[in-house]
Amino acid sequence: MKKPDKNLAGLISPQVLADIGRAAFGVQWQPQLARALKVPEQHIRRWTNDGAPVDNLSKLRLILDGRTEEISRMAKQLDEYDVKE
Repeated sequence: MKKPDKNLAGLISPQVLADIGRAAFGVQWQPQLARALKVPEQHIRRWTNDGAPVDNLSKLRLILDGRTEEISRMAKQLDEYDVKE
């Protein structure tokens, strides 16, 4: 992940927001992130151009933590299959 731009004080850079969105929700991340943050999708589109308010940091961390836990659970389910490769 790219380091945030210093000139976006008080904002999460558009690139970091997009990276988080794609990591959490895949290619069609904007509508899903809007639902998760409970904001209109047009906010996400604007933030993708201008940067997101930093007061969303804790919510974004919770989203990523939740997705990480879900992915870990799925990976453990794969361990149940005894397939020799």
